[in-house]
Amino acid sequence: GFGFLLNFKLEGEVENLYSPVLWAKLLIVIIIAINTLLLQARKIGLYWGAAFSFVSWWAAAILGMLMSDNVTVGAWVGEGFLPIFSSIVIIYLLAVAIGSVILHLIRTKVTKKII
Repeated sequence: GFGFLLNFKLEGEVENLYSPVLWAKLLIVIIIAINTLLLQARKIGLYWGAAFSFVSWWAAAILGMLMSDNVTVGAWVGEGFLPIFSSIVIIYLLAVAIGSVILHLIRTKVTKKII
């Protein structure tokens, strides 16, 4: 994630530093790191920690693929940094909520089978 910043600067591809997809991915990588620290310190429950972890890793991977394939996200949400970045963040937060519900349903079914 953060190696991209150095690589873009050294290679002279400064226009890539202004990519909202890159900054959304970096935000998600920071969320992964914070989630890991909070889980380790037992400051966040496993319910939300697992949801953030599961969705965040997939989101970072998908955004990485979008960056490498030069997919234009602006066609769906409009041009400009803020509309694209905020749309990605909103979709990510919705995915975390949906992921937590799905993981809850899985936990419920698994514990019913064990008991």
